[in-house]
Amino acid sequence: MAERDNNPAESGSHTTQALADTPRWQKPHTWPELVGLLLIAGIAMFVILSIQSIASDLDSFDRTASAQNTIQLERLQLRLTSVRKIMQLGMINNEPSTLSVAHNEVRTLQQQLDKLLPEKFLVAQTANIQASLVLLRDKITQELIQVESLLRTGANGFAKDSAPVLRLIVRKLDTLSDQTQQAIRQTALKQSENAQAQHKLLKDFSEYSTLFLTIFGLFAAGLLGLALYQRQLFHAQLNANQQADMQTRRLHDTIEGFSTACALYDEQGLLQVYNTALAQLVPDISQRIAQPLDANAVLSLLAHGPETHGNDLSVSPDRLDQEACDEGYTLTDYQGRQLQIRERPAHDGGMIVVYRDVSYIHHAESRLKYLDSHDKLTQLPNRNRFLEDLATAIDSAGKRERIAVVIFDVHNFRDVNETYGHTMGDNVLRNIASTIQNGLLPHKYAARIGGDEFASIINDAKDHASVYRLVRRTLKQLCTGYCIDNIDIPIQASVGIAYYPHHGRTVTGLVSNADAASVHARENAYTKPGVYNNKLKHRTERRRQIERHMHAAIDHNELRVQYQPQIDVRSGMTTGMEALLRWNNRQLGEISPAEFIPLAEDNGMIMELGEWVLKRSINDYQQLARYGMSPGVLSVNLSRRQFNSTHIAATLEKAIADAGLTPQQLTLEITETAIMDDTNRTAQILNELKEMGVGLSIDDF
Repeated sequence: MAERDNNPAESGSHTTQALADTPRWQKPHTWPELVGLLLIAGIAMFVILSIQSIASDLDSFDRTASAQNTIQLERLQLRLTSVRKIMQLGMINNEPSTLSVAHNEVRTLQQQLDKLLPEKFLVAQTANIQASLVLLRDKITQELIQVESLLRTGANGFAKDSAPVLRLIVRKLDTLSDQTQQAIRQTALKQSENAQAQHKLLKDFSEYSTLFLTIFGLFAAGLLGLALYQRQLFHAQLNANQQADMQTRRLHDTIEGFSTACALYDEQGLLQVYNTALAQLVPDISQRIAQPLDANAVLSLLAHGPETHGNDLSVSPDRLDQEACDEGYTLTDYQGRQLQIRERPAHDGGMIVVYRDVSYIHHAESRLKYLDSHDKLTQLPNRNRFLEDLATAIDSAGKRERIAVVIFDVHNFRDVNETYGHTMGDNVLRNIASTIQNGLLPHKYAARIGGDEFASIINDAKDHASVYRLVRRTLKQLCTGYCIDNIDIPIQASVGIAYYPHHGRTVTGLVSNADAASVHARENAYTKPGVYNNKLKHRTERRRQIERHMHAAIDHNELRVQYQPQIDVRSGMTTGMEALLRWNNRQLGEISPAEFIPLAEDNGMIMELGEWVLKRSINDYQQLARYGMSPGVLSVNLSRRQFNSTHIAATLEKAIADAGLTPQQLTLEITETAIMDDTNRTAQILNELKEMGVGLSIDDF
């Protein structure tokens, strides 16, 4: 097999091995012509037998015997007439010698009767004549015996007066003459009838001979035509075989060029042609091709491998995956590959089968399904898969079974992303996923349901205290932070827990209530997990309403900036003013910054709000200056997320330049927590701002 694969000139040689024992030419079926010739031969045999029968009948006619009988009868008639005349002369002349003469004539008649109708002439065609003549002969013989007796008696006893005797003899002779004459007529009549029958036989013989010659000519012509037809068929079949060989070679070349394994089966379903790709799927198929292999046998070789022996040619149903008719069916072969098998009928009644290795497609589909239900970064189940798993857990839960839904919310992940880059952020997320998975052992179920949100499902959560301790220990591990590439990354997270069925019986209700508990925990300085209770329901709804209206607050002009003057207690003079953000919603009314600022920090809106406050306060400051007022120094609060932004210095420099404000007229108030997140990063940002000339102050934002 290796030599064949290594020799390009012989790479397709195995494709013709299945046809090696096939005859190059097969005699075509000409049964209609053979039936015609047999019919003609049968008619010829019938004609020959008929001619033989006619010839036999002709041979049975013996015209010599019939003529001899007639001559004998005529001689007998003459002899009887002669004897009668002698008797009449004897009666007239009364001669004594008359009886002697008559006696001699009668004896001559008896001798003639012995010659009449020899036994050898008694044949079937003249049997009726012979029978009549035999009776006549016997009767004449008896009468002659009587006449002879009378003549013998008369000659000895009454020589002088023999008239009475003669008269009796004459009467008997007359009777014999009449009977002889009648026999002559009957014989003539029968001879005439036999002559007509013989003529008819001769005519029939002539007709049958002509018919025989005609049929013989037709038979000879048919044989000649059949020979010519067979010769034409032979050449046509030879040409067809040559064309078939050429088409087969082209087919070999064509399927050999396919990278996909394929095979051609004949109308009996036996393997005829296959390419190298199929030989690579079934390495020993070239040895097995010496035996008739059908499609099922090839399937068995693919399913069980080269070790298939004897009658072990069955494929277990679990290896076959029947699909749509257009797609064929899928077979798992002995190496675990997924083969898509498609069968198509050929024009000659055979079948073309394509064996396509679709393992990579199945792997890709499995991978797509996995990616569709899992987070690519952390390899954890995503939100959709988490919701499906939670629904399955709820459906499987009994009346007494309890399920805990845990939500982990990482609050400073956006700061990590903006401060250290997305690569560092991805590493942090992977570490968070690992911490949650390992911290929740033995359950070890974690899912990433949002950018910085994780969730877990704890089955059999009857012991709420045990679940609470497990979640609290995991939260504590998260809040210790991570050291990645010699950089300390602090993590601020909150956890909420909701139990089924006490806190909800639906997927949406449990997730929402666990999230509300997480928000409540954040308000408690992230130190312990929050467990949902009915008091959190109103607070959660309020938070959702604020968050829903916050996205349109700027567009609806619901935000405003109030300025709080800054007074020098020693001189009582106004030295500056602090810009404070306020929000009056059309539906919710006046909303405290203590409510919407933390929420803006969580959902990322704080960056947009901070930039709007900075631009608005600078514009108002310039407008007051144009009116001749001297507001002093403008103080603007920076959130932790704004301060840790990588482009904070560029944003401030652009805003100051656009407004025509000097940096010394602007003071940035920074919260203490923002400074303490990352001391190295904080020192870098503070130096950039100091170089700009912007004032800095510490404030509890």
